[in-house]
Amino acid sequence: MKKLSTTSAAVDTAANLKRKREDYDKSGGGGGSGSGKENFEVDFEFGKVKLGDEDGSKKKGKKGSKVKELEKAKKLKEAKKEDVVVAKKHSWKAATEKAMGVKVHNDPKLLKRSLQKEKKRREKSSGKWKDRVETVEKMREEKQAKRRGNIEERASQKKMRKIAKREKNMV
Repeated sequence: MKKLSTTSAAVDTAANLKRKREDYDKSGGGGGSGSGKENFEVDFEFGKVKLGDEDGSKKKGKKGSKVKELEKAKKLKEAKKEDVVVAKKHSWKAATEKAMGVKVHNDPKLLKRSLQKEKKRREKSSGKWKDRVETVEKMREEKQAKRRGNIEERASQKKMRKIAKREKNMV
């Protein structure tokens, strides 16, 4: 049977083992260039297509309101019915914007539905808020009434104690 020494040099802690492993990985694994490990630093950018006629230095414009977008989409739809060239130009523009990952808002039906949804959500939210205000007001009134009742009860008890004390002294 082999005797194990418990000196600090002989005992490898988990931290030492980890450090040794990291040093081994940094040095290339001890096998030189044939270790099979290579470090690649490549920058990928997904979801963007750059076209020749566009400059990358454009600033992102502020998004207009949905009402304005709806009006614009309606006008565009009318223009597409009248002129084929305009229709082709705008369809290409929309396609390239979609390819670059930009959201295209050019469907009047969808925009209208979105506006209606937003309006419904606002109405629902305002209704909930109104209910909340009413319940808070109701709770406040109840607490005030309870407090008033307690104060009156305490005052009447005080009077009764004084009367009882006075009667006790008279007897």
